[in-house]
Amino acid sequence: MNIYCAEYRNYPLLVREILFLIMECNIDAGGRYIRLLLGIGVVVFSIPVLMLTLSGLIDTNIGWVVVTAMLTGGLFSIFEGWSGWCVVRALGYRTLI
Repeated sequence: MNIYCAEYRNYPLLVREILFLIMECNIDAGGRYIRLLLGIGVVVFSIPVLMLTLSGLIDTNIGWVVVTAMLTGGLFSIFEGWSGWCVVRALGYRTLI
């Protein structure tokens, strides 16, 4: 396993081997940094959208969908930055960062 990926040292050997095959590191430090910052920014920006939804300034149905999508995407981007694994690169596409 690459030393820059998340630590799997405490997991049983079989689990470590499966995780290594599924989530091999495929982005460098710059890509991890960008994804982490992007994820944090989206999660932070979802808080005002949530407040606008709760106050009624945004339609509740649309607001909850937008907040849920922002939180899901932001948390997944944070996960990609933390783990060093990009789903788009895992599918075979080349990304700029």
